[in-house]
Amino acid sequence: MHVELAASNPLFPGSPDIDTKLEISTQTNPGDACYTGHLFGDAFPNSEVFVINSQKQAQMLITFQTTGDPNSGSIHFLPGITTDMGSFTNKCVPQ
Repeated sequence: MHVELAASNPLFPGSPDIDTKLEISTQTNPGDACYTGHLFGDAFPNSEVFVINSQKQAQMLITFQTTGDPNSGSIHFLPGITTDMGSFTNKCVPQ
């Protein structure tokens, strides 16, 4: 599955979109589901990817922490440069 998220700050008309993309695949086994994926985009702000199983238990797949700060981070990371934000392989969770 390919997921793309993009949004701009409505308080600043004309501000650029913050883009985040995720490539993720799932393999199901008896009793669990295993996820492999790659997160990439503008590298701002921080990001988390997690799944929630049928028992409503959340499992973190990946976290990304930007090197920018809340005030200047968007200036350094938003000019449309796609950055690798991390990968995860075979993270399995109970179904």
